[in-house]
Amino acid sequence: DEMEVGIGIHGEPGRARRPIGSAKEVAELLDVDRSTVRRALRDGRLPGWRLGGQWRLWKPAVLLAVAGEDALERYPMCPVDDPELIGREATADLLGIGLDTCAALLRDGTIPSRRVGAATRVWWPTIRQRMIGDPPPEASH
Repeated sequence: DEMEVGIGIHGEPGRARRPIGSAKEVAELLDVDRSTVRRALRDGRLPGWRLGGQWRLWKPAVLLAVAGEDALERYPMCPVDDPELIGREATADLLGIGLDTCAALLRDGTIPSRRVGAATRVWWPTIRQRMIGDPPPEASH
């Protein structure tokens, strides 16, 4: 019940499990209707980030809001293997969006990023914090 994304340890295609979900996936996780999840997101009762036309939710934050501290035993708020600085392709994969959509959201500033030479880089902890709903941490430069 987690979105599978990622690359292998040597850069080859691989699978990693990230605790990111859509409104539909979180509705299934909580066994409620999708409209209930969307309403809770709009009202601020569930933490999430509206990205384009879709919600992205950090499951540990959702479970913490619904079930309390015990939920963090299953889903740690910050997984040990969580990335830090990532490129456009990894950002699209992690968020479950297409490359074109990701590029548009990077251009318009919806997804905060920095240019490093010819490459665009995203500080992943900022994105994770937007799904959690807390103020994002500053990138260390």
